[in-house]
Amino acid sequence: MLATSLLLAALAAAPLFDVSITVVDPSGARIPGATVEVDPGSAQVLSAVTGPRGEAVVPGVESGEHRFRVTIQGFEPWEKKVRVRGGQGRVEAKLKLARVL
Repeated sequence: MLATSLLLAALAAAPLFDVSITVVDPSGARIPGATVEVDPGSAQVLSAVTGPRGEAVVPGVESGEHRFRVTIQGFEPWEKKVRVRGGQGRVEAKLKLARVL
């Protein structure tokens, strides 16, 4: 019981960061409406959707390595492992056009 309480206290004290992500197409034009997911690998997946300027903010991201994934119709899914640290808070995802079969 004491160990559980200490673990919960440590988790509650972990610093959380807001991570900004900009989603662009191959020409650099920003993409609105893309779904952004941040998977820490051990906790709940965090998500956001890019706004009219192709930007989204994912709040509550802990320090450490996370899998970032961006999806939107017409483009190939983008995925990258990103290490989030204090002071780092920006990611750019450059999407490729989906192949037409």
